[in-house]
Amino acid sequence: MFRSDLQNTGVIKNQSPINKRPKLKWEFKTTDWIFASPVIANNKILVPVTNGQFFALDMNSEKLWEYRANGTLYSTPAVVDNMVYIGTMEGRMICIDIENGQEIWQTATEGKDGVYASPKVVDKTVYYASSDGHYYALNRESGEVFWRVDTGAKIFGTPAISGNNAFITNEDGWLFCVDLQSGKEKWKKQFSGNILGSPALTDTLLVFGGMNGSIYCLSQNSGETVWQFGTGHAVSTAPVISNGTVYIGSWDTHFYALNLETGARKWQFECDDQILGSAALVENVLYFGDKGGNVYALDARNGLEYWRFKAEFSVSCTPLVHDGVIYFGSQDRKLYALQ
Repeated sequence: MFRSDLQNTGVIKNQSPINKRPKLKWEFKTTDWIFASPVIANNKILVPVTNGQFFALDMNSEKLWEYRANGTLYSTPAVVDNMVYIGTMEGRMICIDIENGQEIWQTATEGKDGVYASPKVVDKTVYYASSDGHYYALNRESGEVFWRVDTGAKIFGTPAISGNNAFITNEDGWLFCVDLQSGKEKWKKQFSGNILGSPALTDTLLVFGGMNGSIYCLSQNSGETVWQFGTGHAVSTAPVISNGTVYIGSWDTHFYALNLETGARKWQFECDDQILGSAALVENVLYFGDKGGNVYALDARNGLEYWRFKAEFSVSCTPLVHDGVIYFGSQDRKLYALQ
């Protein structure tokens, strides 16, 4: 699922880091940009493409099946019990059988606005946000809508879930805490500027970046601000949170490591271009891309560069590391596998 877990931490567990420069293993060519992150489940690589093509590949890049959505795909799929859930820019949530690519059901949102955010599955419920401004809870077996809550503005980031709470950001700068069972609002707070990125959670804290250039850390219980850190430009990425550190990239071309408790800067790394995609962490190695097509591997302890790989165009998705291979898509219309 998007960002590896319900909390959007971006930490990939049970995998070994790739800190030596890898070589190109293979590339899979599509016919449009890839913004969504690849997902691996049931020995299949799931690849959403912006033109509505949705591929399942084997581990050697051979196509197993293809599903054609009627809308653009920016959403990263979630997979539970052989069922794949993905949102479309036509305003639909679709459930697909992972074994054959056959549609099981689809549900339309309230308006014609689409789904940028990625779904999360908890027990028998699919939760997702739409740019129609609503956060939805669906029966994951039938697509029936249990409830929806209106935030009043478009939602681009993927809400994070902890316990019985969901934390939702919207374009107008609002952050909501809602009850997962009922959708009832527990608290809300507004910030200056738009919020396009996704929040990430610890047990008690919440961290997100804003288009005003600030990174915020809040209490999950009250919404009280714990600290705020200013970068030189907009922040549209989701943070990685691990070992008392927040890792996040900015449009100012810098990637930051901040102390989780205080917001103090531990280190920063300067990239060649703006950072539009969120990072992934495997043990002590960070992976992320930039607008110029670079994919970086950094030592999370000190910000030193292990290696970089150059794609032809921007890399906006979160890289995936699985069994010694790193996978990512690019606006050059390719899915890359490096080993």
